[in-house]
Amino acid sequence: MASEQYVVGPSPHVVVVECAGSLDVRGSEREEVKVQSDSVPCKVQPAEDRIEVCCMGNCVIRMPQGGSLEVRRVHGALQIQDVVGSVRVGTVYGACHVRRVETLHIEGAQGEVTLREVGKEVAVGSVGGSLYLRDIGGPITVGEVGGELLGRDIPYGITVGHVGGNLAVRSRFEAGTSSTFRVGGSALFRVLPWTGVRFVLPAAIPLKLEQGMEAFTEGEHRVVTIGDGAAVVRIEQAVSVRIKLRDDYPLEDEAIFAFAASEGLDQHVQRLSEHVRSRVGRHLSAAQRRVERAQRRAERAAQRVRGAGLHFSFALGGPPPASEPVSDRERLAILKMLEEGKITVEQAQKLLDAIEGGG
Repeated sequence: MASEQYVVGPSPHVVVVECAGSLDVRGSEREEVKVQSDSVPCKVQPAEDRIEVCCMGNCVIRMPQGGSLEVRRVHGALQIQDVVGSVRVGTVYGACHVRRVETLHIEGAQGEVTLREVGKEVAVGSVGGSLYLRDIGGPITVGEVGGELLGRDIPYGITVGHVGGNLAVRSRFEAGTSSTFRVGGSALFRVLPWTGVRFVLPAAIPLKLEQGMEAFTEGEHRVVTIGDGAAVVRIEQAVSVRIKLRDDYPLEDEAIFAFAASEGLDQHVQRLSEHVRSRVGRHLSAAQRRVERAQRRAERAAQRVRGAGLHFSFALGGPPPASEPVSDRERLAILKMLEEGKITVEQAQKLLDAIEGGG
């Protein structure tokens, strides 16, 4: 892998003009920019406080945490992590995963997008797949989402132009904030009972409330008020809306898929997860059959040796060959990470394909 290093200050501006493959950018404590590529060396143009990178293959960049980042075009997947300065992304043709950045602006991504632990505002133009939001510390603006939108702990307001699939939001809502949704599928909201929020939706949309909650009609709209109603959530379009109160949230290690799956809003994601689970199960069953066949062959060989007057012992039920369980443990680890929400379905399938290819 080709590698180049450039000594810079604590807060450089890094510009990735184009990456023909996948791009991985991470912040570090070092005051240097390190660029690695898996093909020909990247074209790098360093300046005093600015570095431009253009790569014809996959690229890995390490930069100072305090720097800012601009990514104009990525033909594969994009992953960004631990950048304190502003992050601006143009077009991503694959999936996009961003974690622990300060501010974030994305023009468009054709795959799924996962955004976690963003300190301030988030702006996203369009997402071809599903959008997953978690722990966002500022207002959120989203143009269009082709798949589902799942949001957790997004208290500072969100405006979404259109969600093609289902919507599931689990969050408190800060007083004075406003959120607006247009949803092609169903919408589920889980809120804390002491949250002050006012839900407003057209009277024609089917509405399901928990026992003790009430909806009042105001003209052509129905209104559900929780607490003082200091925050406002408007649902302008949806197949159906359900509002639930929860005084606690599941443990941290429960995947975001789980809270929506209980309401049947992420059946598509669930089916994909089951597909991966099935693949892992088939691999484990095949591995077990191979181990059993090997044990039977070894037993027959031992019997032939004993018949020849030699002494030989073979422990049935012992550990299988080292190469088998390592691969199986890897597959189980992939499934566990998927179920815990640490990786996406797309990433799990790629990891499984990589294991199969190396077997």
